[in-house]
Formats: sequence, C-alpha cells, structure tokens
Amino acid sequence: MRTHALSDRAARDISAARNWYDQQEEELGNRFLDDVLQTIGIICERPKSFPLVARRTRATRCDRFPYRVYFRVEKKSVEVLAVYHTARNPKSWKDADRE
Repeated sequence: MRTHALSDRAARDISAARNWYDQQEEELGNRFLDDVLQTIGIICERPKSFPLVARRTRATRCDRFPYRVYFRVEKKSVEVLAVYHTARNPKSWKDADRE
C-alpha cells in the first residue's frame, strides 16, 4: 500500500470544507474529514484503478459527501492535489486562482 501526501491546495480545500460543514452542524466537519480520509485510503490501496481526468491525474468521488479527490500516482506514494466539490465545474479544480 502506498503512502499519501497532501498538496497545500488539498489541505486548504479540506480545511475550508470542514470548517463550512462544522458551521452547518456539530460534528459534520469531522464526518466530512472521515469520508475524505477513507477515500484517500482506498486510493492508496489501488490508485491505478481510478480514471485519468488529465495527464497523470486521476480522480474519484468521496462516498458520503459531494467531493472528488484529485491525485497523482508516484512511485511509492499518492499525491493528493485537490479535494473539489462536485457541483463546481470539474475543469476548474486546478485553476491557480481558485480559493
């Protein structure tokens, strides 16, 4: 099983979404984080089983929350690039100026 590393953008994405969910309902942010971490764990087990969405970049949906995890498979690890809401334009997940 590979290890994983979060890009700065992915860490910001997760933090912002977790904070938003915490404002909606107590413990909802923790449930969101659990879902994202579970998804990343599955990615690390079988990273090449998910479809390519861009050159070298793959993605999969979280199970319970409407987010996709974008990642790259490296030799011994998975680099999580972004965690992006599925209601947004899927082509915009990598825009440099998005928050």
